[in-house]
Amino acid sequence: MRTIFDALRKPSTSALERNEKMENQYNAKHGTKPKSFKPGDLVYAKEFRHNKSEWVPGEIINKTGTVTYDTAIWVGSRKKLIKAHADQLRTRLADEVPPSLDNALPLDILLQDFNIQLPPTDHTASQQSSEDFITPPSSPIINYQPRRITQRRQPVEVISRSPVQT
Repeated sequence: MRTIFDALRKPSTSALERNEKMENQYNAKHGTKPKSFKPGDLVYAKEFRHNKSEWVPGEIINKTGTVTYDTAIWVGSRKKLIKAHADQLRTRLADEVPPSLDNALPLDILLQDFNIQLPPTDHTASQQSSEDFITPPSSPIINYQPRRITQRRQPVEVISRSPVQT
């Protein structure tokens, strides 16, 4: 019978040792392969978004655990830092990253992210006239005018719930 004093004893050495034979048999059956990455390695990382996943190009930044890595991935035209397990990473040989946006203005980046096309403009004229200016379509939220409260709540008569009538 096991007692509380059994917990004070050191466990036997067989419980602490790894069963390498069983581990090798499991790895052979399930096709597991040891993976390790170094900082700077090019990888494909699995990105989870909207209950879907896709493989996106990225780069290992550093190792945070035995099998977890900080990875910079490309999302649209920007980099995003994620923590990824080695099972969610694949090695990448070719450098397939989007073109650099170092010289792009913030407005250009936003327009590209939201797939907004600007109308073509004629840069030959030194000054644009007021007819050339195109106003953006108005949003119902921006043009919303709150209505003025014209009536106030009227006080409610108190109804007696007692059985005595007055």
